[in-house]
Amino acid sequence: MADGVGESWRRIVTWYEGNTTPGTLVMPPGASEEMVLVGEAEMGLRLPEDLRAFYRLNDGLGGSFLLHYGEFLSLDRVVSHYASTPRPGDPGTEVEPFRLAGPIRPTWWSLLRVQITDNSGDGVMVDLDPLPGGTVGQVIKFDHEDGPVRVLAPSFAAWPVRIAAALEAGKLSWQPEDEWVAPPGYSTPGAYLKDWEAGWV
Repeated sequence: MADGVGESWRRIVTWYEGNTTPGTLVMPPGASEEMVLVGEAEMGLRLPEDLRAFYRLNDGLGGSFLLHYGEFLSLDRVVSHYASTPRPGDPGTEVEPFRLAGPIRPTWWSLLRVQITDNSGDGVMVDLDPLPGGTVGQVIKFDHEDGPVRVLAPSFAAWPVRIAAALEAGKLSWQPEDEWVAPPGYSTPGAYLKDWEAGWV
């Protein structure tokens, strides 16, 4: 992983260590190259290089949440989630997303999206098939009631850069009642509809 991306994760870990309950963020050992290759073979696709590099360093986040986006999945859990993705023609696959914005294909489910976090069905996906104007490997937000919603970052490598900057700028805070890090006010009714990331660097 590029030094800049590694530095972003170090900034995230440092912030968590200074602002949350000990053990809130776990950084386990990475998966082997063989494990990554096996996972890719099971899914029938190749992960972007920046995401592959992350899993070589850390195989998920040990069951811990990354912000309000949910549990950062281990490689095995990524493969399991992918296996349960509805296939074309399955019931519900014809439904169009409700709040879609940005260069994301207007399909609720796609076998060219890889879910990497899970919060009771909501989460973050890496999109391998964007519309023109997007980038292969862009990181997108997914809502189980609305489908794909918006682009969070143009690549997996760029995502922790934005998160680290938002943490250090005070745009996110530890919320002990929910035991997660989220924008202040995120848990109020309807607040999840807001594009909280719009003001991040």
